[in-house]
Amino acid sequence: MLASLFTATFNDAASVSTAAIALCTTHDHLSAKYVSPNGAGGWFYFLIAFTNSGATSCTLSGVPRAQPVQGPGETPIGPAAAYQPTDGVSRKAVVLHAHGGKIYVEYYVINEGNFSNSRCEPAAADGVELRPSGLGDFYVPIRRRGATEVCRRLASTRVGALSSRTY
Repeated sequence: MLASLFTATFNDAASVSTAAIALCTTHDHLSAKYVSPNGAGGWFYFLIAFTNSGATSCTLSGVPRAQPVQGPGETPIGPAAAYQPTDGVSRKAVVLHAHGGKIYVEYYVINEGNFSNSRCEPAAADGVELRPSGLGDFYVPIRRRGATEVCRRLASTRVGALSSRTY
């Protein structure tokens, strides 16, 4: 398992029960933004924050689809990301608090140099489309020199569980 490289920070109300809070059903007040990169051992990590600017808290239960994309038309490149477990993070609903609350997800790209060109068929990705459970797509531009080449022929991206903290 991958050890995450981000410093822990905690959301003040992270312990609030999700049972009494409705699922997020629209992304009118939600946004997704690339926060920071990191990398080690043949992987690049991109921390992405979802922010709720609305007046009502809601819950998200995961990001079952993360697709690397290229260009202004957001053309999919290769297979969608597979789930990447992270120590200490479970795949459960997470509260996205109103008025600026944030939750996080890590998006991973395996260095295409780990594969032969013929097996990988690398291409540059300009970003990732994230589709949290119950919502439409969020396009997040991701640029880091040397870290956005993905494989067209095999899955070379992963996505973690949503969390109210970073790692």
